[in-house]
Amino acid sequence: HQDSIYSVELARGGRLDNEGGIVTYKQDSIGDLGNEYNEIRTPRGGVYQIRLPDGTKVWLNTESILRFPRRFAGNERRVYAQGELYFEVVRDSTRPFRVELEDYTVEVTGTEFNVRTYVDGPQLTTLISGGVKICGENEFIYLKPGEEAELKQAGGTIRVQQADVESRLAWLRGYFLFDNARLEDIMNELQRWYDFNVFYTNSELKELRFSMDIVKYKEVSEIFDLMEKIRRVSFEVNGNNVILK
Repeated sequence: HQDSIYSVELARGGRLDNEGGIVTYKQDSIGDLGNEYNEIRTPRGGVYQIRLPDGTKVWLNTESILRFPRRFAGNERRVYAQGELYFEVVRDSTRPFRVELEDYTVEVTGTEFNVRTYVDGPQLTTLISGGVKICGENEFIYLKPGEEAELKQAGGTIRVQQADVESRLAWLRGYFLFDNARLEDIMNELQRWYDFNVFYTNSELKELRFSMDIVKYKEVSEIFDLMEKIRRVSFEVNGNNVILK
């Protein structure tokens, strides 16, 4: 977890140092290598916090990727994100901060927002404070705090909706919050954190609904026990495989 990273050497110099759980990018003395990008990836079960060269803080949920330059040159600050990340952007009106996602770009000068781009769900950008502009292929959308932009599939329409902010940011606070969620969606979340494979003996099981508030660091078997009490479903654990019946 956060405190397990102390110093990560990066390609061509520079390193990530752990300072009280915050991973900070440090320039080394090799010299200026232009706008070369570095990349940090979080494994299953890991949540990391990183401070970028401009002071912006980024939290990466499990199985996420952040690519960022060795320095922010020119008139913009551009990074690439995949998975789920929370940004606390340092304000700089002369250099907008741009987050490149799979199908659109989030543009901002200083704000707090969450992006989610896992392959098993829609692309979501949730605005907590400040303002962002969503730049799609053929459209621009401005979000207000408490709103989120949802894109269900590439080439589709970006829809703006009120966000359940508490649920959306549960991962930052170390727990899962499911409100009448489908079992398949819940299992996808648990798989990313606890690293197992799931199999369904009946596809109808995927549509079962659960509402739960669970601390992340519990053993996954405790979560399965709780779910068995809520609904008539059983979990058979065989090594790294979980079979639902």
